[in-house]
Amino acid sequence: MKKIASITLIVSILITTLFTLTSCLHECSFEDEWSSDGDTHWNACEYDGCAKKSNSANHSWDKGVTTAKPTEYADGVKTHTCKICEITKEEPVKFSGLSLIEWEKALDNDRFRNCTYTETSTIYSDEKITTETIYKFTDSRAYAEITVNEETQSTTVGANEAMALRNSLASSLREVLSYHEFEYDYDDNVYRLNGHMYIAALNTVADSATLTFKNGKLVKFKYKCTIESNGKTVECMSTVVISNYGTTKID
Repeated sequence: MKKIASITLIVSILITTLFTLTSCLHECSFEDEWSSDGDTHWNACEYDGCAKKSNSANHSWDKGVTTAKPTEYADGVKTHTCKICEITKEEPVKFSGLSLIEWEKALDNDRFRNCTYTETSTIYSDEKITTETIYKFTDSRAYAEITVNEETQSTTVGANEAMALRNSLASSLREVLSYHEFEYDYDDNVYRLNGHMYIAALNTVADSATLTFKNGKLVKFKYKCTIESNGKTVECMSTVVISNYGTTKID
């Protein structure tokens, strides 16, 4: 029995050695297509059973694209692609926009109690007209400055007039900026108009618009619209910047 066991062991060793020799003695030819796992990629040997690899390296991931947008109610998905082997991986994207309640708070009258509102508009018709409107609000006063083609007029009003002006401005923003008409763009961290935005002051609808919020405050509002007047097409581009929340002063 011992002799049979020894012979069996020897045969097993010979077979293993023979297999190893035959698998290693061939000249490797590597596949053009990439093989990969979660961490690395490589070109595998075409010989069946050969474990040799060529060009083995870690994945080189791109910045990724958002393939499923995050919402207030569910995470999104960002898909990364390896620049070399083109394998993909996914990661969750947390929603970093505003809820409806946060949106309403950002446009509440009290939010604009102390701030600086600057709107710069450019109108293209027979001639180019540039206007800049600045409002500065404090609890006791409001300052208004309007510049049209470099000609400036300004005025300062007391507390009651300041409150009325501030509330009117906030009300007009709420009428224009409806939560359900905008869609959050995760990649650019802005809200983009994805519906209807009527601008009463111009009696037209916006062609495009973006909103930027920071720390629960509206800090930038940009829009573009087209107006048909007396057979002429007038293009208007406007940018609103709201700054110095809580720190605005009137000299």
